[in-house]
Amino acid sequence: MASVTFDRVDKSFGDGTRAVDALSLDIADGEFMVLVGPSGCGKTTALRLVAGLEDLSAGEIRIGGRPVQDLPPRRRDVAMVFQNYALYPHMNVFENMMFGLRSRGIEKRKAAERVDEAGHVLDLSELMKRRPGQLSGGQRQRVAMGRAIVREPHAFLMDEPLSNLDAKLRVQMRAEISRLQRQLNATTIYVTHDQVEAMTMGDRVAVMRRGMLQQCAPPQALYDRPVNLFVASFIGSPAMNFVQADVHDDGVRVGDTMLSVPRGREKLAAYRGRAVALGIRPEHLRRAGTGSELRLPARVVLTESLGPTMLAHVEVQGRAVVTDAVIEAMSDGPDVVLGRTDDTRVPAIATLEPDDAVAVGDAIELALDPRRLHFFDLESGEAIDE
Repeated sequence: MASVTFDRVDKSFGDGTRAVDALSLDIADGEFMVLVGPSGCGKTTALRLVAGLEDLSAGEIRIGGRPVQDLPPRRRDVAMVFQNYALYPHMNVFENMMFGLRSRGIEKRKAAERVDEAGHVLDLSELMKRRPGQLSGGQRQRVAMGRAIVREPHAFLMDEPLSNLDAKLRVQMRAEISRLQRQLNATTIYVTHDQVEAMTMGDRVAVMRRGMLQQCAPPQALYDRPVNLFVASFIGSPAMNFVQADVHDDGVRVGDTMLSVPRGREKLAAYRGRAVALGIRPEHLRRAGTGSELRLPARVVLTESLGPTMLAHVEVQGRAVVTDAVIEAMSDGPDVVLGRTDDTRVPAIATLEPDDAVAVGDAIELALDPRRLHFFDLESGEAIDE
């Protein structure tokens, strides 16, 4: 295996669309890197640039330290796993996995040994004589992966390989791909729009927006310390709640509610007299008890029972945060942010216990952990981070 490096890579198309914009990213030998972002963010184009299926407009791509942007795809020694499997329907499993090896001139006995070994690793040994039409979706995906594994390439490139599978099978295949990647110690670049896939699979996750890299970090760091509104709103399910907050000497005011903040927020103090975006994840909101915790009044508008938890859709007093970053991250468009009856009620989601007795129309109080509050500059969208 080998490292992969993007060095200020640009890709523009003939109509002027800039799909990848000054992308710089180092992927270590043996690392599982996930590129994630909404449709049109440039993640698949970046993958195709590594494979040689698209030409760079500027910059350099190196595999194992060697520039490859001028090499044809067959000389880059990478293997792709596609969304649609791309199996030959008239060949059986063994023949599909052998095809690439035979076309590269690898001796037949050695090629057959590689296929048998990959078939054992992928639990395909009993299916070698079946054709793709006789396989389930998960089995076809394992064949596509086996075809890539037998090539023993410098890097694996996976373009949304699980998007055609049902929900249960996606969970199983996520674990299978992660296990295989670690077993093979294979340098892998994995593209997905599903942030749950990204968070559960990647050693590091690169979040992209409009062709530009927003943040690259281990999954937990993205969740705990997003660098801007876009990353904060994209990572996490349900998405982070946002509301404008006015900064005062003794805390921040949301609507008519004053919230104190922990000490050590010197950067936030610099915004005194100004409005900022306050973010709080649904799982960090709970039904207030009898303690002295921070409390935010809310009105329940909808409840969703998920078994171990309950999602309470509520309205809180305040002003909505309406920015391109937040809107772009919402799959349903700006109505998610703007869908309110007036400018003093903001929609939010809280994750409550299933036995919390709340009903539509109830006025409740939500408890906030001040250590879990996120603050963002409303103009730049950047985190106000200590």
